[in-house]
Amino acid sequence: MVRADLGTLLFLGAFFGFQFIVTLYLQEPRGWSSLQAAIALIVMGCDAVLAPTPPRAW
Repeated sequence: MVRADLGTLLFLGAFFGFQFIVTLYLQEPRGWSSLQAAIALIVMGCDAVLAPTPPRAW
């Protein structure tokens, strides 16, 4: 259980670090505004929420 918790913390830390670096990358070298970078990250967040959901059987 401890190893699973540590692994989860590492994954969460890596994801938050990725978001921080991507925000800096989008605003500095790419020249995006804060609003454009936020919209891009919102889309990425929606994908992270919807990706693990199973597909619906119609």
